[in-house]
Amino acid sequence: MNDLKLYDNFFNEILQTISSARYEAYKSLNKHHTGLNFDIGKLIVKNQEVNNWGKSIVETLSTDINKQIDGIKGYSAQNL
Repeated sequence: MNDLKLYDNFFNEILQTISSARYEAYKSLNKHHTGLNFDIGKLIVKNQEVNNWGKSIVETLSTDINKQIDGIKGYSAQNL
């Protein structure tokens, strides 16, 4: 095999390794994000029941999360 062919094979192997690692990272992130959202939902429902808070607490929570964590997205009242 010539050097160019060897390099092409090597390069493609590197690209595949990067692609596989990125895919696994996305899967892991998605899994943790789904769990986070589930836990947040449980906390909201629990506190609404225990403290007799109505739906307005979700709007307040959304506003406060977005103020506290600069640049965060996905925590609108509707999403919560």
